[in-house]
Amino acid sequence: MLPKNWPEEITYSNEAVSLEVHPLIVRSFLASPNANDQHIVSDLIEKNRIHSHLSIERLDLRDHPLSNMKNCFDAPQRGLFATEDLSEGTDLGEYVGEIKVLDVRWKKPHMRSYYYWIVQMEHLYYVVDAMKWGNELAMVNDYRGIAEGPNVTGKMIVHRGHWYFGYGTLKPVKKGEEILVDYGEAYWEEFKTRV
Repeated sequence: MLPKNWPEEITYSNEAVSLEVHPLIVRSFLASPNANDQHIVSDLIEKNRIHSHLSIERLDLRDHPLSNMKNCFDAPQRGLFATEDLSEGTDLGEYVGEIKVLDVRWKKPHMRSYYYWIVQMEHLYYVVDAMKWGNELAMVNDYRGIAEGPNVTGKMIVHRGHWYFGYGTLKPVKKGEEILVDYGEAYWEEFKTRV
């Protein structure tokens, strides 16, 4: 069942997708070097879900700085909001999309998507692109123009000895508050080249 207000332009997926190789092979590149991490179980990752106290809202139906703007699909902007109070340090789940693992000796990937993260981990770029497939965390907006700073950050969540890219709260988040992250300067520099 699709989440309320899910955009029809993106296929909902509660698991990462890889078109190049099986996701388990990609996951093998993301094994933690710490043997003790084999025993860490993230309930959110285990059940392929995000935190239950999050909801997607259409911003054109709210008093919001992005309410009159369209997204890259020429559709209404959306945001992710807390439906209950969240404490500092709460994991929100895995940011799901098409995943790729690239060697850093290659040129840093140029993304044609607006919904992506590139994380450098030692000698690898870990790319998660939610332009075609994604989950609720793809609806998290950048804090600029909305709040003084982000209330969540990107983080690697350890689960059964592997890393998963997700979000975690930086501070307490109140019920009704929008979930906001810092996309980073590199994202906005690349964004300027597309406009």
